[in-house]
Amino acid sequence: MNTNVSAQDVAAAWTELQALVEAEAKKARQPAPGQPRLQWSQAGALLLIGPWQVEARFDNRSGFVIHFDRFGGGHLGAQNFELPPGTSPVLPESWTLKPVGGITKVFWRLDAQELPSDLLAPRIVNHLRDHYEKYKLAAIA
Repeated sequence: MNTNVSAQDVAAAWTELQALVEAEAKKARQPAPGQPRLQWSQAGALLLIGPWQVEARFDNRSGFVIHFDRFGGGHLGAQNFELPPGTSPVLPESWTLKPVGGITKVFWRLDAQELPSDLLAPRIVNHLRDHYEKYKLAAIA
C-alpha cells in the first residue's frame, strides 16, 4: 500500500469514516428500557448514553485519533465528575489511525492492520460498547 495520499483524499476518508460510524449508530436497534443508547453528537463524537456515559471522540487536530473516554471527562477534566466511593477510574483510550493509500481509496492503519472505513466503523462502535462495560464494571465493583 502507498503511504503517500493526498490531503484531500484523507480528509474525504475521515469524513466518510465519521458518516459510517453515525450510520452504525442509527441502524442500531432501539435498546430495551434502562439499556444504553447510541447517539451521534453535533460535536463529532459517538455517545453511548445510559446510567454511565462514554464517548468516541474524533480528533484530527494533530493526526487522526479516536478518543474513548467518559463523556465530558476529556473536556472537563476528571476532577469535574465524581466516581462512586471505592472505585478506580477507567483510563481513557486512544486509537491513532494512519491513513494509507490503496489503489482506489484510503485505508486506515490500526495496530498493524489496514482497514477500509466500512470495516473500521463497526469496530469503533463495538469498542465504545466495550469501554462502556469497563466503566460500568468499575463503577459497580
